[in-house]
Amino acid sequence: MKWFKHLAGSLKDSIIFEAVTKFQGDGYLVFFGTLELMADEFDIYHPDTVTIPIKKMTSFFQLSRQKTLKILAFFDEKAKMFQRENKSFFAEINNTHVTIICKRFAALADNHTTNELAKANKLLVSDKQVTSPQDIKKEDNTDIKKKIKEKKQVTASVTLPLEIDEQIWKDFVDMRKTIKAPLTERAKKEILADLEKLGQDKNEVLKQSIKNSWRGVFELRSQKDKEYFV
Repeated sequence: MKWFKHLAGSLKDSIIFEAVTKFQGDGYLVFFGTLELMADEFDIYHPDTVTIPIKKMTSFFQLSRQKTLKILAFFDEKAKMFQRENKSFFAEINNTHVTIICKRFAALADNHTTNELAKANKLLVSDKQVTSPQDIKKEDNTDIKKKIKEKKQVTASVTLPLEIDEQIWKDFVDMRKTIKAPLTERAKKEILADLEKLGQDKNEVLKQSIKNSWRGVFELRSQKDKEYFV
């Protein structure tokens, strides 16, 4: 998502006002900063949910882990209090990641993303339609599920450069699934292009991302980051 709608007068909102009163500017920063991270990690098939490493959030906000999680817990509490109004976001926190759930986020999307969401919803509705007995007689449930899966599934048609270890690439793909951000075919091509642009050891760069549960690939930060844990 390139941008999302930010309504004027947000400081008049009772939850944001309370957050600013309680945490000063950090409350405002975490609320809208979290929405920015959601936009950056946006998935049209899961428009209201994103899982983000805590390290990435603390680095983005330039706040301590304790304060970041405290403010996120505040907004999660408000989301539970005002579930019908959808006035905040839920924050499910574990040791390394935070899963943000914002039911209203899709409604804030830019026009391009809104169109893509409409296409995705149409695809999902099409997948759920039941074929009548007149149209199909011997096709069993396995065949139907296979067709639906093929419609959504990430293809493995990308060709890996010779210098990339197949197992390391598989581990990276599996890691993306673990953090609930599976790679599409297009995303795979973009990752490979980013690896090429970095001009560093592609395997080491992938290992660094796997170790830190990063969605993308980035310049190696230090020799220590080259350690890899299977």
